[in-house]
Amino acid sequence: MKKFITLATVLLLLSTNAAFAAIGGGPHDFSGWSSNTNSELCVPCHTPHNADPYGTGNTAPLWNHDDSAAASWTMYDNSFSTSIDNTVAATPNGRSMACLSCHDGVSAVDNYGGASGGSLILGSAALPASNANAVFGSDLTGDHPISIEMDNTVDTALNDPTTLSLATVYGANNTVECASCHTVHGDGNGDTSAAGVGFLREDNTGSVLCLDCHNK
Repeated sequence: MKKFITLATVLLLLSTNAAFAAIGGGPHDFSGWSSNTNSELCVPCHTPHNADPYGTGNTAPLWNHDDSAAASWTMYDNSFSTSIDNTVAATPNGRSMACLSCHDGVSAVDNYGGASGGSLILGSAALPASNANAVFGSDLTGDHPISIEMDNTVDTALNDPTTLSLATVYGANNTVECASCHTVHGDGNGDTSAAGVGFLREDNTGSVLCLDCHNK
């Protein structure tokens, strides 16, 4: 039993250190920001206690960041593309909303842990210009559909979602979310983009990532 506990501890430390190394020094490293007085790496997104359930359907673990401040959402659905036959949610699902609570262009990144800093908004002059590409806003019609059901019986150009990993589709309806293509902790997974900024789950050479879902 002692050996088992020791091995489990080692594995936990290794996984924790891997995540730390992936976040540290990257775009999701907020430890050096003035609002982060304790220089903590994980707290801007997660907390071990008193986490925010973040509304119905959220699957972000132990969430610590404020909700999105966007007043409304315009989703990419069949009103913008006749090729979309599947069901699209009226607003982003909880998992994607967790991402959009920083990437909506109106919510402050430093609003977490019950505090309302309000000064650091992606794309604003308060942050480096390089973060502007990370702003998606609340009009999502110019981006890949999210919170959309992946049903190959409705759209035969899709692969069978039941054969895909949970890192690709989520929930009972097999929805495609931000995290279907991106891994927030930037752990590599084949991502060869500059400095891993794309946070892709796998290298998209030859459109491999796209072909996980699409059978073109």
